[in-house]
Amino acid sequence: MKKILDVKNSADAHLVVEALHQEGIAASVQGEWGSIGEGPSVWIKNDADAERAKALVAETTIKDRPSPTPVPGRQVAVYVGGLLLAMLLGLVIGAAFNGRVPETQDAMSPHSWDANGDGRPDNWASYDTAVRLVESSEDRNLDGMPDSWATYDPPGVLARIRDDQDFDGREDSWVVYEKGMPVSYTADNDRNGVVDEWGRFENGSQVERNWSFSNDRIADRRAIYRVGRKIREEYDRNRDGVFEETVLFDEFERVISSR
Repeated sequence: MKKILDVKNSADAHLVVEALHQEGIAASVQGEWGSIGEGPSVWIKNDADAERAKALVAETTIKDRPSPTPVPGRQVAVYVGGLLLAMLLGLVIGAAFNGRVPETQDAMSPHSWDANGDGRPDNWASYDTAVRLVESSEDRNLDGMPDSWATYDPPGVLARIRDDQDFDGREDSWVVYEKGMPVSYTADNDRNGVVDEWGRFENGSQVERNWSFSNDRIADRRAIYRVGRKIREEYDRNRDGVFEETVLFDEFERVISSR
């Protein structure tokens, strides 16, 4: 596998992956729930597809939306704007099968297609009677089983994504959307069936992450973000419900004070 793109948020990352799948390039999102300070990135399965994938992303990504504060010395996150979103929704809703729903199936039937050309379906979708997307799923590790599921409410508008990040057959991360933009997420990082991380988004950008290392939904650690950058971390080391330690960061996410 090879990383081709660092992305500002999970929603944008999944849009890029969907666009690559439409071109027959197997890709996946990595780092959605990784260590703090790391953002999501897009990886392709076959290194030989790297140059074509980068070219496709360059063609479809809006390049004239700069990061609010340029960050020298580190890669600036790529913004995927409304134009790409509209294009991808159009592809998924109306062009999953060369621009039309197969004539042999009615609109309510589930459809599948083989994005990477290995002879096995790796994407599935269901539509309502108006041929609007209702549900979709994806096999990201190409083992024949879906490991990412999306629902759309109203039809055609993304409402929720459920993921099996480690491909063990169990969901371990969930993102809630409103009007097609992410607003909150939860995750089970230690895969014990209990949520131990949760956070919020504003305008599609993450603003808060919380961790509970005892799996009791009491935050032991919290990170606060502004325009996609971490500005503060808070710690409750004695687990009394009060953050007694605060670490502040500058625009390059370097520690400037701790108290």
